[in-house]
Amino acid sequence: MPVQERARRIVTLVVLGLLVGACGGGGGSSDNGSAPAAQESSTEDPFALPPLEEPKDCPKPATDLELTNYGASWANEKGNRPVDQLERCLAAPSGKPLTIAFENGKMEGVISLAHNVAIYADPSSTELIMKGKVIDPGKSKTYEVDALGGGLYLFKCDLHPNTMKGVLVVE
Repeated sequence: MPVQERARRIVTLVVLGLLVGACGGGGGSSDNGSAPAAQESSTEDPFALPPLEEPKDCPKPATDLELTNYGASWANEKGNRPVDQLERCLAAPSGKPLTIAFENGKMEGVISLAHNVAIYADPSSTELIMKGKVIDPGKSKTYEVDALGGGLYLFKCDLHPNTMKGVLVVE
């Protein structure tokens, strides 16, 4: 028998053996008098992102918001240090248009990159609310946002979504 044919048969036998083992082959009964364990069925998506939560120390709602960055992270309200993901919070009143004045600052000793600001209705970024123009380092842009209903929204830089995101609280 040629070597290739022998290898193909061996692979076939190994695969069949794995399938029989996985399916509980052997034909014997494993009934030990106890009821079979109920399998849990979950309708939740195992890959779904957790819901947004309001960060502590969120500022008071305003219609004129300001946002700046520090490298590839949002800066705190004073603009001088990066904050952890989803700890950056903006707040706005419900039912009123708002503006976000974004400054893409150049900081000494920090790599300067292009950024934007986008707002999404959900943490998975599937429902876009507003997508701002990309701004080069050292430039600024004021984004206009239509009135939003109350709730929590994700805002982020689409170019750096893992390190530049935060929560927009609309009350």
